[in-house]
Amino acid sequence: MANVGTNSSTRNILSQVPTPPESLRNNVQEQLPQTNKANLKKAEAVLPARLDFVHVFEPWALRENEMPKYSVTLIISKNDTDTIRKVKSAISQAYENGKSKLQNTEPKDVRLPLRDGDAERPDNPAYRNSWFINATNNGKFSAPQVCDRERNFITDRNQLYSGVWGNVHVSFKAYSVGDSKGIGCYLNAVQKTKDDVRIVGVVDPFAVFN
Repeated sequence: MANVGTNSSTRNILSQVPTPPESLRNNVQEQLPQTNKANLKKAEAVLPARLDFVHVFEPWALRENEMPKYSVTLIISKNDTDTIRKVKSAISQAYENGKSKLQNTEPKDVRLPLRDGDAERPDNPAYRNSWFINATNNGKFSAPQVCDRERNFITDRNQLYSGVWGNVHVSFKAYSVGDSKGIGCYLNAVQKTKDDVRIVGVVDPFAVFN
């Protein structure tokens, strides 16, 4: 049985995943699960997060020429090292599972789903000191299931909004589309856990007013 944490290819891919500051690191690679390559594990996790850009009741697309998808952005505090460890473990497993799709691709060129909120969305306070992940579902097999803390299905769309907190079940899988190769995050289900202040777009008054 091989240890995912000591596999050289896995170490390379994990080195491309953003990590918390040194003081918050949790020896992630040493804690990765054992993997039997003859019986590959599912690369999935339940991630507690604050939610943004919530489109879980019907598919949505930013542009007309794009395929509409169910989607949600997960905002995860950089202090939440347990959740970051689960994300890294699942990404590592997805990389192991998807080597046939990622063959002949340098690990540094594989696109990864874990992104730095401080670097990419510095003007939005909701993303401060946080990582974020965009999870999608094209609805080909089923729409994401949405429930409350008691696991009752939610049909009122007003219950899910940008800013709400939830547990999100996601799967990580390798993809290869043209020259783009990476690990994608796929949305399976959302459990609302608590309400919070809505996240709204931040407008710079110096940019919009003369």
